[in-house]
Amino acid sequence: MLCYDVENFFDRFDHQILKKNWCDLLQNTQLPPDHYKVYKSLTRFASVDKEELYKELGLSLNSKTLHKRYEVLCSSKDFRDRIRGKRLINVNKSGKGIPQGSPISGLLSNVYMIEFDKEVNSYLAQLGGKYFRYSDDMIFIIV
Repeated sequence: MLCYDVENFFDRFDHQILKKNWCDLLQNTQLPPDHYKVYKSLTRFASVDKEELYKELGLSLNSKTLHKRYEVLCSSKDFRDRIRGKRLINVNKSGKGIPQGSPISGLLSNVYMIEFDKEVNSYLAQLGGKYFRYSDDMIFIIV
């Protein structure tokens, strides 16, 4: 039995493979407009480095009061002027990766890995083995 947890799994998704597999699953040559909007939002996601954000806002990374899940760090105006205005927002233009924590990430891992899953499952079945995967966690059992 072999068990793997793939490091940086979601960060490595090739956008073209994801899009192709998604289209194949829908039996279409291109994504419908609503699907494409979801695809685009997940592949061109944006983030702000926490240390740069806190530094710009004059906040301490060690503050216990800022670690609440829904704490508002700044006003909309501060965000526009100080965060967006100083170009602290990083948009993913790498052609790889989706955010791990989105509600649809688990589903997209299945879409992304569909061909791999078929090949590995088929190969191990010939050997009398089994293959299981949940997102980036894989188990290979060979008897």
